[in-house]
Amino acid sequence: MDKKYLSIKEAAEFSGLSKWYLYKLSASGELPILKAGSRSLVPKKDFVEYLESKRRTKINKEDINEY
Repeated sequence: MDKKYLSIKEAAEFSGLSKWYLYKLSASGELPILKAGSRSLVPKKDFVEYLESKRRTKINKEDINEY
């Protein structure tokens, strides 16, 4: 089953961004975070959309197959 929420650590591993940077994005309101007790959870769908919005160029899926 695919997770709907990622911990900050999982989101950092998934994206290659640091945990510190993800907390900074959360504090600025740029990245939505759910608090569950002491845990901070990132909605995976929102996180992927955030990452996609930061992409500088669109990648054509056909170009990926060339590599």
